[in-house]
Amino acid sequence: MNSATAWTPLVGAWAEDLFLHGHDLARWITDYVDLEESLAVGSMSQEGLAHAANLWAALGHDSEWRDHKVYRSEPAEWGPSALCATRLLDWPATVVRGLLVAEGALTLLDRLESQVESLRHVAAVLAAEQRLHAHHWQRWVRVLGHDPATKDDFVKVLAAGCGAASDLFGALSTSSFTDDALLGELHVQWVTRVRAAIAAGGVEIPEMPSRSPRKQMEEHAPLAAILDGIRGVRTAHPDWNYEVVE
Repeated sequence: MNSATAWTPLVGAWAEDLFLHGHDLARWITDYVDLEESLAVGSMSQEGLAHAANLWAALGHDSEWRDHKVYRSEPAEWGPSALCATRLLDWPATVVRGLLVAEGALTLLDRLESQVESLRHVAAVLAAEQRLHAHHWQRWVRVLGHDPATKDDFVKVLAAGCGAASDLFGALSTSSFTDDALLGELHVQWVTRVRAAIAAGGVEIPEMPSRSPRKQMEEHAPLAAILDGIRGVRTAHPDWNYEVVE
Protein backbone atom coordinates (compact mmCIF):
# COMPACT_ATOMS: atom_id res chain seq x y z
CA MET A 1 0.00 0.00 0.00
CA ASN A 2 2.12 2.88 -1.28
CA SER A 3 -0.50 5.46 -2.27
CA ALA A 4 -1.00 8.48 0.00
CA THR A 5 -4.73 8.27 -0.69
CA ALA A 6 -4.87 4.77 0.74
CA TRP A 7 -3.18 5.98 3.92
CA THR A 8 -5.36 9.08 4.33
CA PRO A 9 -7.76 7.76 7.01
CA LEU A 10 -4.98 6.46 9.26
CA VAL A 11 -2.76 9.50 8.82
CA GLY A 12 -5.75 11.77 9.43
CA ALA A 13 -6.61 9.93 12.64
CA TRP A 14 -3.04 10.29 13.86
CA ALA A 15 -3.06 13.99 13.00
CA GLU A 16 -6.01 14.31 15.38
CA ASP A 17 -4.10 12.41 18.06
CA LEU A 18 -1.06 14.64 17.72
CA PHE A 19 -3.20 17.78 17.77
CA LEU A 20 -5.08 16.77 20.92
CA HIS A 21 -1.93 15.54 22.65
CA GLY A 22 -0.11 18.78 21.79
CA HIS A 23 -3.04 20.86 23.02
CA ASP A 24 -3.17 19.00 26.33
CA LEU A 25 0.58 19.38 26.86
CA ALA A 26 0.22 23.15 26.70
CA ARG A 27 -1.16 23.34 30.24
CA TRP A 28 2.23 22.28 31.59
CA ILE A 29 3.83 25.45 30.20
CA THR A 30 2.45 27.34 33.20
CA ASP A 31 1.63 24.49 35.61
CA TYR A 32 5.30 24.11 36.35
CA VAL A 33 7.06 20.86 37.02
CA ASP A 34 10.14 23.06 36.86
CA LEU A 35 11.03 25.94 34.57
CA GLU A 36 13.31 24.03 32.20
CA GLU A 37 10.80 21.21 31.88
CA SER A 38 8.00 23.64 31.16
CA LEU A 39 10.07 25.15 28.35
CA ALA A 40 10.73 21.69 26.92
CA VAL A 41 7.10 20.65 27.15
CA GLY A 42 6.06 23.94 25.57
CA SER A 43 8.24 23.12 22.58
CA MET A 44 6.82 19.61 22.33
CA SER A 45 3.30 20.98 22.61
CA GLN A 46 3.87 23.37 19.72
CA GLU A 47 5.54 20.65 17.68
CA GLY A 48 2.59 18.32 18.27
CA LEU A 49 0.22 20.96 16.90
CA ALA A 50 2.59 21.66 14.00
CA HIS A 51 2.92 17.96 13.20
CA ALA A 52 -0.86 17.66 13.03
CA ALA A 53 -1.02 20.66 10.70
CA ASN A 54 1.78 19.24 8.54
CA LEU A 55 0.05 15.89 8.20
CA TRP A 56 -3.26 17.53 7.31
CA ALA A 57 -1.47 19.66 4.72
CA ALA A 58 0.28 16.59 3.31
CA LEU A 59 -3.15 15.04 2.82
CA GLY A 60 -4.22 18.05 0.76
CA HIS A 61 -6.17 20.00 3.39
CA ASP A 62 -5.78 23.78 3.30
CA SER A 63 -5.91 26.30 6.14
CA GLU A 64 -9.65 26.89 5.70
CA TRP A 65 -10.28 23.17 6.11
CA ARG A 66 -8.07 23.08 9.19
CA ASP A 67 -9.84 26.08 10.72
CA HIS A 68 -13.19 24.35 10.22
CA LYS A 69 -11.85 21.10 11.65
CA VAL A 70 -10.49 22.64 14.81
CA TYR A 71 -13.13 25.29 15.51
CA ARG A 72 -16.42 24.29 13.93
CA SER A 73 -16.61 20.56 13.24
CA GLU A 74 -18.80 18.25 15.31
CA PRO A 75 -17.12 15.78 17.68
CA ALA A 76 -18.62 12.96 15.60
CA GLU A 77 -16.37 14.10 12.72
CA TRP A 78 -13.30 13.25 14.78
CA GLY A 79 -11.78 9.81 15.24
CA PRO A 80 -8.91 10.07 17.74
CA SER A 81 -7.74 7.33 20.06
CA ALA A 82 -9.23 7.06 23.53
CA LEU A 83 -5.80 7.87 24.95
CA CYS A 84 -5.65 11.26 23.23
CA ALA A 85 -9.34 12.13 23.56
CA THR A 86 -8.87 12.65 27.30
CA ARG A 87 -7.45 15.50 29.36
CA LEU A 88 -4.80 14.31 31.81
CA LEU A 89 -4.52 16.00 35.18
CA ASP A 90 -1.25 14.69 36.58
CA TRP A 91 2.36 14.59 35.48
CA PRO A 92 3.05 10.82 35.63
CA ALA A 93 0.09 10.08 33.34
CA THR A 94 1.29 12.82 30.99
CA VAL A 95 4.75 11.22 30.87
CA VAL A 96 3.27 7.83 30.03
CA ARG A 97 1.04 9.18 27.28
CA GLY A 98 3.93 11.21 25.90
CA LEU A 99 6.02 8.07 25.50
CA LEU A 100 3.18 5.99 24.05
CA VAL A 101 2.20 8.66 21.52
CA ALA A 102 5.78 9.41 20.47
CA GLU A 103 6.54 5.74 19.89
CA GLY A 104 3.25 5.34 18.03
CA ALA A 105 3.96 8.34 15.84
CA LEU A 106 7.42 6.96 15.06
CA THR A 107 5.93 3.60 14.16
CA LEU A 108 3.63 5.26 11.63
CA LEU A 109 6.13 7.83 10.33
CA ASP A 110 8.86 5.26 9.75
CA ARG A 111 6.43 3.19 7.68
CA LEU A 112 5.30 6.23 5.69
CA GLU A 113 8.89 7.26 5.04
CA SER A 114 9.75 3.83 3.65
CA GLN A 115 6.58 3.11 1.67
CA VAL A 116 4.75 6.30 0.62
CA GLU A 117 6.80 8.43 -1.75
CA SER A 118 4.58 11.53 -1.55
CA LEU A 119 4.74 11.55 2.27
CA ARG A 120 8.40 10.56 2.60
CA HIS A 121 9.83 14.02 3.22
CA VAL A 122 7.25 15.19 5.76
CA ALA A 123 7.46 11.83 7.55
CA ALA A 124 11.25 12.11 7.84
CA VAL A 125 11.11 15.66 9.21
CA LEU A 126 8.42 14.83 11.77
CA ALA A 127 10.11 11.60 12.81
CA ALA A 128 13.33 13.44 13.66
CA GLU A 129 11.43 15.59 16.16
CA GLN A 130 9.34 12.72 17.50
CA ARG A 131 12.55 10.81 18.29
CA LEU A 132 13.57 13.68 20.53
CA HIS A 133 10.15 13.56 22.18
CA ALA A 134 10.46 9.82 22.78
CA HIS A 135 13.92 10.28 24.31
CA HIS A 136 12.61 13.04 26.57
CA TRP A 137 9.71 10.94 27.88
CA GLN A 138 11.91 7.87 28.29
CA ARG A 139 14.16 9.86 30.61
CA TRP A 140 11.13 10.77 32.73
CA VAL A 141 10.04 7.13 32.83
CA ARG A 142 13.44 6.32 34.28
CA VAL A 143 13.25 9.17 36.82
CA LEU A 144 9.74 8.40 38.06
CA GLY A 145 10.28 4.65 37.90
CA HIS A 146 13.37 4.73 40.12
CA ASP A 147 12.62 7.47 42.64
CA PRO A 148 11.53 5.76 45.90
CA ALA A 149 8.92 8.50 46.39
CA THR A 150 7.21 7.85 43.04
CA LYS A 151 8.11 4.43 41.69
CA ASP A 152 5.30 2.37 43.23
CA ASP A 153 2.56 4.70 42.03
CA PHE A 154 4.28 5.21 38.68
CA VAL A 155 4.30 1.50 37.89
CA LYS A 156 0.51 1.54 38.33
CA VAL A 157 0.10 4.65 36.17
CA LEU A 158 2.31 3.09 33.50
CA ALA A 159 0.21 -0.07 33.42
CA ALA A 160 -3.02 1.92 33.24
CA GLY A 161 -1.70 4.13 30.44
CA CYS A 162 -0.55 1.18 28.36
CA GLY A 163 -3.90 -0.51 28.87
CA ALA A 164 -5.71 2.60 27.63
CA ALA A 165 -3.67 2.72 24.42
CA SER A 166 -5.17 -0.34 22.76
CA ASP A 167 -6.76 1.59 19.89
CA LEU A 168 -3.78 3.64 18.67
CA PHE A 169 -3.67 1.30 15.70
CA GLY A 170 -7.22 0.05 16.03
CA ALA A 171 -9.63 -0.28 13.13
CA LEU A 172 -11.06 3.06 12.05
CA SER A 173 -14.78 2.55 12.39
CA THR A 174 -15.69 5.85 10.69
CA SER A 175 -13.57 5.37 7.56
CA SER A 176 -13.03 3.10 4.58
CA PHE A 177 -9.58 2.03 5.77
CA THR A 178 -9.82 -1.75 5.68
CA ASP A 179 -6.23 -3.02 5.78
CA ASP A 180 -6.55 -4.68 9.17
CA ALA A 181 -3.41 -6.75 8.62
CA LEU A 182 -1.36 -3.56 8.27
CA LEU A 183 -2.87 -2.11 11.43
CA GLY A 184 -1.99 -5.33 13.21
CA GLU A 185 1.62 -5.08 12.03
CA LEU A 186 1.86 -1.47 13.18
CA HIS A 187 0.41 -2.37 16.58
CA VAL A 188 2.97 -5.15 17.05
CA GLN A 189 5.80 -2.80 16.04
CA TRP A 190 4.50 -0.15 18.43
CA VAL A 191 4.34 -2.67 21.30
CA THR A 192 7.92 -3.71 20.55
CA ARG A 193 9.10 -0.11 20.58
CA VAL A 194 7.32 0.71 23.83
CA ARG A 195 8.62 -2.39 25.59
CA ALA A 196 12.17 -1.54 24.50
CA ALA A 197 11.83 2.07 25.68
CA ILE A 198 10.51 1.03 29.10
CA ALA A 199 13.17 -1.65 29.47
CA ALA A 200 15.88 0.87 28.60
CA GLY A 201 14.62 2.96 31.50
CA GLY A 202 15.07 0.02 33.84
CA VAL A 203 11.38 -0.08 34.73
CA GLU A 204 9.18 -3.16 34.93
CA ILE A 205 7.35 -3.65 31.64
CA PRO A 206 3.56 -3.86 32.13
CA GLU A 207 1.27 -6.12 30.16
CA MET A 208 0.72 -4.54 26.77
CA PRO A 209 -2.81 -4.37 25.37
CA SER A 210 -4.36 -6.33 22.57
CA ARG A 211 -5.56 -4.14 19.74
CA SER A 212 -9.10 -2.74 19.82
CA PRO A 213 -11.01 -0.56 17.31
CA ARG A 214 -11.33 3.20 17.65
CA LYS A 215 -14.82 4.09 18.86
CA GLN A 216 -17.37 6.61 17.65
CA MET A 217 -16.72 9.92 19.37
CA GLU A 218 -20.10 10.11 21.05
CA GLU A 219 -18.69 7.36 23.24
CA HIS A 220 -15.84 9.68 24.29
CA ALA A 221 -17.58 12.54 26.12
CA PRO A 222 -14.25 14.12 27.18
CA LEU A 223 -13.56 15.06 23.55
CA ALA A 224 -16.53 17.44 23.49
CA ALA A 225 -15.21 19.18 26.60
CA ILE A 226 -11.74 19.49 25.04
CA LEU A 227 -13.16 21.02 21.86
CA ASP A 228 -15.35 23.38 23.89
CA GLY A 229 -12.23 24.60 25.67
CA ILE A 230 -10.35 25.11 22.42
CA ARG A 231 -13.28 27.08 21.02
CA GLY A 232 -13.97 29.12 24.15
CA VAL A 233 -12.72 32.48 22.87
CA ARG A 234 -14.64 32.23 19.60
CA THR A 235 -17.77 31.15 21.41
CA ALA A 236 -17.53 34.07 23.84
CA HIS A 237 -16.84 36.61 21.07
CA PRO A 238 -18.75 35.57 17.94
CA ASP A 239 -18.59 39.14 16.59
CA TRP A 240 -14.80 39.09 16.24
CA ASN A 241 -13.23 38.50 12.83
CA TYR A 242 -11.75 35.00 12.55
CA GLU A 243 -10.75 35.15 8.90
CA VAL A 244 -7.92 32.76 8.07
CA VAL A 245 -4.86 34.67 6.87
CA GLU A 246 -1.98 32.82 5.22
